[in-house]
Amino acid sequence: METKKVYRRVGTPDLPVASYPIKAGNDMHCTSHYHAETEIVYVRRGTETMRIGSVLRTFSQGDIYIIPANTVHSRLAFTADAAVRSVVFSPNAIALSSEHFFQKEFTAPLAEGRLILPSLLQPGHPAYDAVLSQIEQLRNYPIYKKDFKIGRFSAIMNICIALLPYAQVAEGEKPLPDPGNEAVKRCMRYIHNRYFKKITLDYLAEKCHLQPNYLCTVFKNYTGQTIFEYLTRYRIEAATQILEKEDLPVSKVAELVGFHSESLFYQKFKQITGTTPKAYQKQAHEEP
Repeated sequence: METKKVYRRVGTPDLPVASYPIKAGNDMHCTSHYHAETEIVYVRRGTETMRIGSVLRTFSQGDIYIIPANTVHSRLAFTADAAVRSVVFSPNAIALSSEHFFQKEFTAPLAEGRLILPSLLQPGHPAYDAVLSQIEQLRNYPIYKKDFKIGRFSAIMNICIALLPYAQVAEGEKPLPDPGNEAVKRCMRYIHNRYFKKITLDYLAEKCHLQPNYLCTVFKNYTGQTIFEYLTRYRIEAATQILEKEDLPVSKVAELVGFHSESLFYQKFKQITGTTPKAYQKQAHEEP
């Protein structure tokens, strides 16, 4: 089955949060796909079977399940009465100043893949009622309402606060390095958040409020690497994690981590890891 990256407008540019119903029939997406946003799904009626990453799971009425950003997933089967409500949001929807405690403890770790939300909530879970109430609350804030931004922001924030005590730090993940320079750290953060997209020096310089040449110099002085050496290594590290967990074609893995050339991906992967992506994937899947 072909895997597609889904590009869609989620909410508004300054508040990327969307909430919409999906019913059995043509609305139920069966194509294997992934997207840059986190998705929270509430099963209102019926039953559906999903493949999320490499795991096959069946969800029933009342279940709330969470699909992490950039995770390949597909709906394989559903009952005739199936109906779900999907909430899709980007960490940018709850982005605060870099020094804000919530940014440090939740938003940045979630965006960087260092924080993993619980994959399933069922009735009786301590966070279930709080999350469900906010999913339902989001229905009251369609985009044409004057106060929809405040309402959506409040609802998604409350969902995140309810989930935070049950989130886990990703195994083996390292915190964002502290190079001793705030501009360099900000540059690293943007790389971690957008490594799977096209990243230009001009984009990073604009976000860091520095001239491109000066940002390059500062970054190299503090890290010992060029910006694009750091970006390439980060993409390859992300690729190794996907290859370990997913049985995807190498070309799709390359696309998932931001390489637009499969041959360049092979070249950089072997240069950094000492082996080819295919050999790495085969070895990872053969281990008990």
